[in-house]
Amino acid sequence: MYKILYSVTTIIACTVLLSACQKDEVIQKEKEGVPFKKGQEVTLTVSPSSGTKVSGTIDNNQINFTWDSGDKILVTVGTQSAEFTLSSGAGESSASFTGKMPDDGSSFSAQFPISDPVLSSQDYVANGVPKNKMKAIAKDCTLGTPFSLEPQYSILKLNLYGTDQTIGKIVVTNTSSTAETKPSYTLNCITEEYPTGVTIGTSSSSTTPFLLVMPISSTPSKNTFNFKAEFFNNASTPSSICSFETSNPKTFVAKEVMNMAAKEVVVKTTDKPLTFTSTGSTTIALEKTGTPYDITLE
Repeated sequence: MYKILYSVTTIIACTVLLSACQKDEVIQKEKEGVPFKKGQEVTLTVSPSSGTKVSGTIDNNQINFTWDSGDKILVTVGTQSAEFTLSSGAGESSASFTGKMPDDGSSFSAQFPISDPVLSSQDYVANGVPKNKMKAIAKDCTLGTPFSLEPQYSILKLNLYGTDQTIGKIVVTNTSSTAETKPSYTLNCITEEYPTGVTIGTSSSSTTPFLLVMPISSTPSKNTFNFKAEFFNNASTPSSICSFETSNPKTFVAKEVMNMAAKEVVVKTTDKPLTFTSTGSTTIALEKTGTPYDITLE
């Protein structure tokens, strides 16, 4: 009797132990059975999104982007990252990128460009924004599911016109900032494509758009501010033509275009004395235009 009881107890104990071992094995398999492994080569699909890419154009204040050959995105799993290169879709708004996963995992994040862009200096792009300046990210992505990269910055659109005016540079400064050196963003308009600068439209109905990528702070209050825009000519060493400053703070929002009203570029006047030297004539004809300066002859 005791012998039989011992045998039954032994069988029960072995059964429980086997069940526990099988359960541990299942748990271990589930832990190891992740969707992707470190070093695994995969192809990811980026679906169209307003702001997917930076070498795009503005159409009715909508950001339209396409991918270029050689473009790369940064894929991150945990604390590990790897670069993925465009494998198909050049010239399209949807594209595929191929690379090796940087670590084991079940989800990943992606970023374009592969490093945070510097916005203090940008180059003019006709009716568009500078290449590789619009940071865009995607989070909690999984293999086999297309994802969209969402822009993290805003765009300032200045619509300019003027008579016989060519712009060589535009500097936009955050005048509301309390920093000792106020943040400023320069748009260089003398480029390889525009060696003498950009000639602007001649009327408010035929303006020329100039676009700058503007950063978005994680502190909402810092995204509302007044700014000053200063325009420079197309000389090799540009000199200031004129400027304007907003009277009411503007709020910049990620993915959105801050579209400013048409602004005329007029060469600024000064209050410096104007001297005329006679070369034989005793008559000088002057015509006063504009305000508030008065003309005084002595």
